[in-house]
Amino acid sequence: MKKQSLKLKIAETEREDSREQLLIRMQKAWNDWNDAYKQMAVAYKSIEQSTENLRLNEDFYKAGTTKMSDLLDAQSMFQESRDKYIDAYAQYQLKKLEYRIATGRDPAIDM
Repeated sequence: MKKQSLKLKIAETEREDSREQLLIRMQKAWNDWNDAYKQMAVAYKSIEQSTENLRLNEDFYKAGTTKMSDLLDAQSMFQESRDKYIDAYAQYQLKKLEYRIATGRDPAIDM
């Protein structure tokens, strides 16, 4: 009788530990997904700013008031901002998938 009672307590404790670990994994996955979304938003804003910077540098170069190196720098910053957005978007999609898996949802179905 004592052995059965002890086994039952151990099983209940293990079940509670598993439940808490699952909740922690789900919360972490949610936080990671949310952070990835914020990073993607920042990267998108960077594209907007570098697009405007490139436009201005193109206009200044055409008007002869800036050097070719400034225009090339602006083009480089524009491309870098696009690359960072692509990386941020990929991370966002990955974190979304991890969240769906952690919460037991079908990862093949888009949200």
